Amino acid sequence: MEKFALTAQFREKTGKGVARGLRRGQMVPAVLYSHGKSTPIAMKDKEVNSILNAEGGEHALISLRLEGIKDAAERVALIKDYQIDPVSGGLIHVDLMEVAMDEKVRIPVALHITGAAAGVKEGGILQAGMRELEVECLPNQIPGSIDIDISELKINESLHVRDIKPAPGIRILT
Repeated sequence: MEKFALTAQFREKTGKGVARGLRRGQMVPAVLYSHGKSTPIAMKDKEVNSILNAEGGEHALISLRLEGIKDAAERVALIKDYQIDPVSGGLIHVDLMEVAMDEKVRIPVALHITGAAAGVKEGGILQAGMRELEVECLPNQIPGSIDIDISELKINESLHVRDIKPAPGIRILT
């Protein structure tokens, strides 16, 4: 898993007007959540977009350096959620979750279906009931996706979550 370095500024003021001003200045308002506490921050729009557009960017580990705060130690975080403007496509807000490298995290991971099912070739229809699974693992073990090979499925056969074999250290919670 790739680790990205990012610099963020602590912001004292919050609210709609402050957030709009940040966006005009090519910054993204964000919040860093850590063990029940929240810290309002601002990050450069281009840096966050480059992380989100990278392969596995939504699950990328971010080495976050905070400026403008007393406790400016480097922190490790994951992107918990982000909002995109439906008209312009620009980032509106980002939520980050601080993680410890020795504590397990729960995170949704996309399922990627590979292969061509034999049942589809015989006239059947493939119905995928799930597109992602919730997994629990250490932050440095988060997979970009979980691949499922369906080439052995015949008509009226199904694949269940219990049939998926995750990598060592990863536990499927779904």
